[in-house]
Amino acid sequence: MQVRCSAYDYASDRWDELDVSATLKVYPCCAYHANYEVNPWDDERFKALTPDWNDLKKHDMETIKKTMFTILNVDNFNSGNCPQRCKNVCGVGIEEKHMAGRDDWPEERH
Repeated sequence: MQVRCSAYDYASDRWDELDVSATLKVYPCCAYHANYEVNPWDDERFKALTPDWNDLKKHDMETIKKTMFTILNVDNFNSGNCPQRCKNVCGVGIEEKHMAGRDDWPEERH
C-alpha cells in the first residue's frame, strides 16, 4: 500500500510537521507521538535503533531527523516499504475507508 504522509509537504519536498513531547522525544507526526510516547516502537526498523534514538536530551535534532528519515521517506511511502503505522494512518484510500458509512461528517467531507 502506498502512503500519502500528512506530515510531509510534497510541494516543498520537506517535512512539514514534527512533534516534540514534554519528555523531549521527537516524533514524525501526531500519530507516532500519540502511540509511541507510551508504547514500544512496533516496526522492526525502529526496534533496531537504540531506545533513546529520538531523545533530544541525548541527541541533537539533526541527528534524530537523519535517523528518522532513513525509515520514513518519500521513496518508502511510494513503494509501500514503510512502517505499518504509516499505512494504517496515511495509506492511500484510508480516509475514505474511515469515513465510509458515516452520516455525521460535515457535508464537505463526503
